[in-house]
Amino acid sequence: MADSLLPKIDTTLISAVYVGEKQRVRVNINGEDLEYPLEWLRFNCQCKKCFNAICQSFIMSFKPFLTQVTTLLSVEVNKSDNTLRVVYSDDHVTEVTADWLYKRRLTEEGKEERKELIKIRKPVIWGDNHRVKKQSYDKVTAMGSGFIEFGETLAKDGIFVITDTPDRLVFNEFVEKTGLPVQFSHYGDSWVVENSPTPTNHAYTAVELELHVDQPYLDSCLDIQYLHCMAQADEGGESVMSDGLKAAQILRQRYPEHYNTLTTVCIEYEDVIGHSTHGSKNYMASNTPVILLDREGEPEFLRINLLCRSSFFNGPVEDWEKLFPALKELMKILQQCSVVFKNMPGDIMVFDNQRILHGRQSYVSTQRRRLEGWYSNWDSLLSQLRVHKIKNMSKLID
Repeated sequence: MADSLLPKIDTTLISAVYVGEKQRVRVNINGEDLEYPLEWLRFNCQCKKCFNAICQSFIMSFKPFLTQVTTLLSVEVNKSDNTLRVVYSDDHVTEVTADWLYKRRLTEEGKEERKELIKIRKPVIWGDNHRVKKQSYDKVTAMGSGFIEFGETLAKDGIFVITDTPDRLVFNEFVEKTGLPVQFSHYGDSWVVENSPTPTNHAYTAVELELHVDQPYLDSCLDIQYLHCMAQADEGGESVMSDGLKAAQILRQRYPEHYNTLTTVCIEYEDVIGHSTHGSKNYMASNTPVILLDREGEPEFLRINLLCRSSFFNGPVEDWEKLFPALKELMKILQQCSVVFKNMPGDIMVFDNQRILHGRQSYVSTQRRRLEGWYSNWDSLLSQLRVHKIKNMSKLID
């Protein structure tokens, strides 16, 4: 379906076709022998009865596959337009181009080529004294090379700083220019962080904030956080940032028993306060391990915010006695791996809220420190990057 965006390779040629074992259609494309199961070809048929080219969506029903067995009547190559033509026993016909077939070759090389386009988000663990990359607001929002640098760096490092932002609330403008939709929470689409005499969140004070991720009491945790510095305290207020994936790996190496505890024993988080953006009370709650693993069993996300932990613990006493020392060691490592820097007015600090833990040093409460914040999701950002990547591929081929 992505062929509507992907560049066409005109030099892809079918030189031979025949039927192999298990009714696999064997096709030689550019000298490479490739196999396609007959059911795969029928299931992915691109004819007008099976596929809507305008919607870029399959329209076929799965019901025939429940009662019918797909068998082959004939298979041939139309050399005039370089297409493969497959006729099934029910007289249905599938015709696909060599280019279409080759892009979908069921080989390790084909899978890796596809993964390179789809899997843009490949985190790289921070080295010692990690330096945060920066780019200007105008270049990022121009949706050219500056945006690509921003998105790819964020996907790799988990953090980026946009500089020289206009001296005003920019949330609506940024969303409109980049096309990155906001991720809503019960704080609203955007919010302002500043010291308040009646805070509804610990962040709305001038005291130190420990390293944490935002809102782990949500089952669908928020992806990317933006903090636009509009006013900064003269004394204090520095940001403290730490790579949670790096800390998790160090913990696994040093204290495997603590690592195992934090990947299996759950903490309950909750938020029951009404915020000024909506006025009513809430009861947000989630019970989750601190370190969440991906399909390969590697650390992928962190859910740690000890400020909004619940005093309820849904487990046996023995689990709590294992959890507490494991948390202590993880927090020590996070502090040891952290970097400290001071965002100045005009900076937007952007970071992966599920990977990068953030905190703040205390500041003098009489000084004005004001941040504008919002969230967006990874799906939209990665979609934009794929489109830009495909455009660049097309230029190279042209």
